[in-house]
Amino acid sequence: MRSIIKEFKTGIQENLFLGLAILWVSIMPSLGTLIATPLVLKGSNYLAKFPWLNPFSLLVTCIFLTLLMGLALLPTTMVAVFSGFLFGWKIIPWLVASYAAASLLGYFWGRMVTKEGLDFLIKRYPQVGTAIAERSHSIPQLIFFIRISPVIPFALSNLLFAFVQTGWKKLLIWGTIGMLPRTLVAFYTGTIANDLFDAINQGDDRLKIWIFIGFLIVSTWGIWKVIRSRN
Repeated sequence: MRSIIKEFKTGIQENLFLGLAILWVSIMPSLGTLIATPLVLKGSNYLAKFPWLNPFSLLVTCIFLTLLMGLALLPTTMVAVFSGFLFGWKIIPWLVASYAAASLLGYFWGRMVTKEGLDFLIKRYPQVGTAIAERSHSIPQLIFFIRISPVIPFALSNLLFAFVQTGWKKLLIWGTIGMLPRTLVAFYTGTIANDLFDAINQGDDRLKIWIFIGFLIVSTWGIWKVIRSRN
């Protein structure tokens, strides 16, 4: 395992863009949240009264949300909270569409920065390629359980999916399905809040903890099952 980690570090050193991408998706969503929160607070009255049901406005909003999530400028959870708080349930179909589009944007962006990143590992450890091939039928399940995990960030998982070349069609379908539970919980939290601070901290802390634990258990069990499977 240490050798594999060492080779992975070597691969990152050989591909500067991959290293920068990992740094970006690790830092930028949190930084974006710190920047966006006061801006949303300041403009919440105007944003809430804007005629969002206009088809053009909805399209622009969808594109904007896609860029925010797909380029790792904001975490998907915060986008869901902001959307629920500002717009209510009328925006939910567009939020789901934006999420699906952001998955594709993040995946193809990841494919560009990872390039042939998997090859260096397979060349040195052929068993890695064999393991991936044996589990190729389980890729949809792996995508689903990674997406439902509350501890694996959306942007980082896009890089992971691009690195192991899951394919965009499987990611679009199973990634969207897997992300729906967390997205809906965050969105609903935003809709019932009286202000943005409530939206971020709304609800019974114990309930939040149990939801978090539930998602974590399901995702961990699913990922472990996929990794352990051989046929």
